[in-house]
Amino acid sequence: MESHPLSKQIYRCELFDPTDSFTPLGYLPPSLQASQGLLVTDSEGELISTPLLPPSANRLLRTANLTLDANGVLKGTIEEVRTGPFATELRERLLDLPAKQRQTVLQSTLTEMIDRAVLTGARISALSDSVPSMTVGYDIMVPAYAQHTGNLFLFRSCVLGHKGGSLLEVKPRQQPIVFPNATSESDVLEISLPAESSLDEVPKTVKYEFPFANYKSETTVLDHKLQYSRTYELKDIRIPLGKMDDLKKLYSGIADDERGYAILRLP
Repeated sequence: MESHPLSKQIYRCELFDPTDSFTPLGYLPPSLQASQGLLVTDSEGELISTPLLPPSANRLLRTANLTLDANGVLKGTIEEVRTGPFATELRERLLDLPAKQRQTVLQSTLTEMIDRAVLTGARISALSDSVPSMTVGYDIMVPAYAQHTGNLFLFRSCVLGHKGGSLLEVKPRQQPIVFPNATSESDVLEISLPAESSLDEVPKTVKYEFPFANYKSETTVLDHKLQYSRTYELKDIRIPLGKMDDLKKLYSGIADDERGYAILRLP
C-alpha cells in the first residue's frame, strides 16, 4: 500500500499488474518493482517510484526427509513452499501443460536441485489458485549419492540446490549487478544413516553477513540422523562495483559450503 500526494490530497493505492494472470492480487511482479509508474487520477497524474518488496515476499522454503542406505542410494521426500516469483514462474510453466508433461517439468526442476536425481512421484497444491503460495512435493531416488572409498562413504550434506554458481567467474565488470528481486530461501533436511555406520566428519558451520545479503548453514548429528539447515537472504537487488569483492566472497563461500562432504564410516 503506497501513499502519494496529488492535488494537495493523499491517495492510497495498491499497486499490481492487471495483465499478469499468474501473479496474485496484492503482489507486484519483480519486473515492475523498484521502477517508476504513472499514477493517474481524473484530473492529473504523477510519476511515482514503485517499491522493492522485502525478501519475505519472495520465499522458498524446502524441507526434506531422506534416507541413505548402505549402498549409497539416497531416497525420500522433499516439500517446497513457494511464494512470489518462485510460485508464479512455476505456475506459468505448468498450468497449460497436460499432467504427463508436468511430470517432465518437475523432473527438470528436481535435477537442478540434485544431480542424477530421479522423480518417482509428485504432488502440487494451489497450482491454479491465485493465492500467494503454492506447495510442491517430490518423491525422489538418487543412485550412488554417496561415494565409496574403502569402508568410507563421502556425501554432500547440502543436498538441495546450487546457489553458489559461477556468477562472478568472468572478466571484471563495468556495470553493477542487478538481481530481479529480493529473496528469502531456506533448506531444512534430515538424512537417516545406515544402522551400522558412524560419522567421522561433518562440514563446519558457515556464516556470512553483508549489508546486501546473509547466508548461514549448519550441519549436526542427532539420533543417527544428519541434520542440515541453511538460509540465504538477498536484501538489496543492486550491487555496486565497490561491493563486487564482497559479493564474490559470498558466492565463493556458498559454493564451498555446497561442496562440503560428510564422511561416513561403515564396518
